[in-house]
Amino acid sequence: MEKELNRLYKNLWITKGCRFIASKRYTKHNHLANITITIASVYILAMNLLILIEDRLEIFSSDNINYFTICASILVLALSLIVNSRNYQSLADKFHDCGRELSEVYDSICLLKTSTQKPSEEEIKIIHSRYHNIIRNYDINQDQLDFNLFKARNINDFYSYLSISDNDEHKWMKILSNIKTFVFRQWFTIKTYAEYTIHQYFIYSVIWALPFFLLLVQST
Repeated sequence: MEKELNRLYKNLWITKGCRFIASKRYTKHNHLANITITIASVYILAMNLLILIEDRLEIFSSDNINYFTICASILVLALSLIVNSRNYQSLADKFHDCGRELSEVYDSICLLKTSTQKPSEEEIKIIHSRYHNIIRNYDINQDQLDFNLFKARNINDFYSYLSISDNDEHKWMKILSNIKTFVFRQWFTIKTYAEYTIHQYFIYSVIWALPFFLLLVQST
């Protein structure tokens, strides 16, 4: 029973953590997408207002302004359709609600683990049933990126150092193992956050810089 309790505890700990991370990630996606649509709309208005300036730079010719306005308008339309179809905020709310319900079950299993009395089989079955009912009630699942972010934020719980004994004849082998573990942990953390940054910000950064890119292409 203790083994099953620990397995269930680990599943709850990981799943609820990943759900909260996914909720924050989709909320940020929704926020960045809305900001991007607003920025692109401002770009369109600002570029059209340049027509009122008589002594404007050659790069801001009427043809260039029309070219940029059409491209930016198509971009705003496409991005709006993508955001509406993905429904980021609705996904974020689902992940958050699921995480909150799992947190209640997680608190229950924490009480059982810290209790002086050994948990009964019936108590474990109830928690097991509550856990799977919550998972079934939500037609969502976190991405691998969310799981990797959770691992990176709890790296010490996933990858621990080997203990070193001064009397162990294989001490140097264990030291090398510790170094290897340390390097892997650092590499995994850096790789995960790099992937998160690219996944979360790259496309929006490109869109924010798109006016300069379009004008550069048009001027060459």
